[in-house]
Amino acid sequence: MATLRDYLQLLRAHTAPLEVLICVIGSAMGSGGLLNLSVLNFSIFGFLYHLTGYGHNSLRDFTGGYDVGDPHKAHHPLQRGVISVERAESVIKILFVLTLGYAVLLTQLKPIPIGILIFAVLMGLIYNIAGKRIHVKFLPIALAHSSLLPFAYFSSGGSSAGTLFLIMLLSFIYLLLQVTYQILIEGDIKDLGVKEAGLLKKLGVELRNGCLRVSRGVKVLGLTIKALSLLSALIVWILMGSDVLTIPYLATFSILLLFFHFKLLKEGLFDHNNALKTMALEEISSIFLLLTVLSPLYHPDYGHLLSLLLIILSMAYFSAMNRVLWGTAVTPKV
Repeated sequence: MATLRDYLQLLRAHTAPLEVLICVIGSAMGSGGLLNLSVLNFSIFGFLYHLTGYGHNSLRDFTGGYDVGDPHKAHHPLQRGVISVERAESVIKILFVLTLGYAVLLTQLKPIPIGILIFAVLMGLIYNIAGKRIHVKFLPIALAHSSLLPFAYFSSGGSSAGTLFLIMLLSFIYLLLQVTYQILIEGDIKDLGVKEAGLLKKLGVELRNGCLRVSRGVKVLGLTIKALSLLSALIVWILMGSDVLTIPYLATFSILLLFFHFKLLKEGLFDHNNALKTMALEEISSIFLLLTVLSPLYHPDYGHLLSLLLIILSMAYFSAMNRVLWGTAVTPKV
């Protein structure tokens, strides 16, 4: 009989802070601060959105036959048979209806957030259903995740003009680039041994005798995406007033992101678990960078402390959930 742990594994609950923080940031920007009911509502939505999307992805990858023979996923609940396909489908359908209904309530039926919601859901469905068969799979999933920011922003009362609107757009671009990197570069490297469409394979990345080989073009592509995302974050910082207290966060997370980039694309003996750890830390650092750059928006006096608190809570959740679900502190076994 399946346990709660099995269902949380199916839904990949350990990385929920990624979507939650995107929604928190967007809602805080739109509502004018972090300490309000709107932010709490969108935190709940971000959590549900994550569970629904990742659960559906787990289900589709299994029923499509992509994860069946993957030794790195043999411990997942569908592969172990503790959760049937029929039961998983029922759970995902319930979550989908619940998440969509809650999201519609949060929009207050405003046309702009309704349009963004429809677009985000469609992009997520395209990725989950057809992502394994298309080489540009990074595009729909990047849009599905990044669109949460303007969705939360406009639903919370954000304006479509002015400096704050420009900051929101640049933050959206930052997220779009970061998620593109995570799917195009990290995701394709993680799944090199799986029979699915991958742009990096066509661009000359391969595993040969257990060693990772990366073409010069892919190295340039990855670094370009990373540099453009960091540039957008820097412009956001400037538009925010070049806050001095933000500099240590901006510098630290920028250095970490570049470090993880070069570590991930380093040629040589490929360690799958070590690569997963690097990817997890890169994803965490990317959302923390945006979170901290926008600190002055959260509260006129305690914005930076609130950012630090969110980082601590997110890491505590991530580490604890990893320990419960996968038996590790940082490296998710996905």
